[in-house]
Amino acid sequence: MTPQELQYVQRTIERHIEFHFHEKAVASYKAADIAWIEWDAVCGEGWSEDASIIIPIVPKDLPRQVTWNVPFRDTSLVLWNRLPLPEGWQCDHDEAPLWYRGPQGHFMPAWDLVGTAFDLLTIQEERVSQRRDAMGRALASMSPREADGRLQVPLINNSAAALVDLCLRQQCAGQAASVAFAKPVSVCLSHDLDQLRGDDFWTQAARLWRFLAPLCHLRMPHFSALGYIVENCLRPRRYFIDDLLAMIAAERARAFRSINYVLCGSRGRYGARTSARFLERYLKEITPHSDIGMHYNYGTLSQADAFSRQKDQIGTLTSQVPVAGRAHYLVMDPQDSFQFWEAQGMQLDESLGYPDGVGYRAGIAGPFKPFDPGSQKEASIISLPLVAMDSAIAFQFGEEYEAAIEALVRHLSVVGGTFTLLFHPGMFANPEHPETEGMYERNLDIFVRYNAVSKTPLAILSEIECDE
Repeated sequence: MTPQELQYVQRTIERHIEFHFHEKAVASYKAADIAWIEWDAVCGEGWSEDASIIIPIVPKDLPRQVTWNVPFRDTSLVLWNRLPLPEGWQCDHDEAPLWYRGPQGHFMPAWDLVGTAFDLLTIQEERVSQRRDAMGRALASMSPREADGRLQVPLINNSAAALVDLCLRQQCAGQAASVAFAKPVSVCLSHDLDQLRGDDFWTQAARLWRFLAPLCHLRMPHFSALGYIVENCLRPRRYFIDDLLAMIAAERARAFRSINYVLCGSRGRYGARTSARFLERYLKEITPHSDIGMHYNYGTLSQADAFSRQKDQIGTLTSQVPVAGRAHYLVMDPQDSFQFWEAQGMQLDESLGYPDGVGYRAGIAGPFKPFDPGSQKEASIISLPLVAMDSAIAFQFGEEYEAAIEALVRHLSVVGGTFTLLFHPGMFANPEHPETEGMYERNLDIFVRYNAVSKTPLAILSEIECDE
């Protein structure tokens, strides 16, 4: 690991702690004498005798181990990549260790904190694998962490919480449990405005196909699909812009606020489905109560001129120049997309997520700055990874989605983190999607139960800028 890579991991963990933990907990971490040293020096004298915690930089060829669970406060930490126990050291638990303790009283994490965090933050598994779907996306089902459940593990959050907890116990002795630890979960709500009317060509064509398709098998056509064609011809707002306004009303009733990512520009199967004249009209109903961002058109991927035109058009429609965005269909490449978006003036991006699953693509629940191993440079743009979206929740968890989402939120309420949720107009109370009916409000109620604090990307940007 290069010095730049180590510094990146150190900065990312410190920023994460500053963002998600209470003041005294943050102060305990900053006051701790932590030595970051090479693995070979662990049993020698490669660190300050005053250091109470050592975090090793581990070579890639060190043996790896499968996951294990460690009880931690009111939850449990899932960890992996266990380190060998150095000679003369002791572990706090033979089968499920959290810390190793050296002969001189030094503490060391039982897992490869630095290497695992770096690999997750730089999406190494996707750099190694060439598996992509037809749109060029890396899916949740393609991740090696999907099969054993590690995709739902925010390892970097777990690591940060363990570090802060140890620092508090060392500095506050028996009073550590009474010190305010992680802040309430931050929740970032967003809506991608792919379409705001139900009478566009592609939506109606899909319905017509669903109506006629059974005839190919000599079965009765689906008359309900025909009914939706007629209904949205007569009432084009129903299930779309009306759904969006209903979601915003549900948020306001719970003191939450969301961001709406506007899709405009070229229209078509992968482009905007709502014309600029309707967008301008509908955005006037939305903007008093929600922030506005950019939903990068499918045709803008690595196309600076097309991206700039769409960005300028949103500024014309809303009088706001978008600084936060998300890629349409989540089409992006972590190796170069962040650099492209940053060059176009974007300051925060929410594209780093999965269309087919719920989880932590970069192993972190919260904002961070991407790092390019090639140039050895940290980006200025903030990545706020997407944890869950409507269709992925229904696909992965089915009718058990409430318990599954609550388990994720409950864990973050202990270890600290930001939960990001995307819900599209057309999925809130649309009978064509019964699997998501009532889902949004139930998720909002989960956030309320855990005293989550609503933060839009613009608020997160402001908070991070103040800290730096």
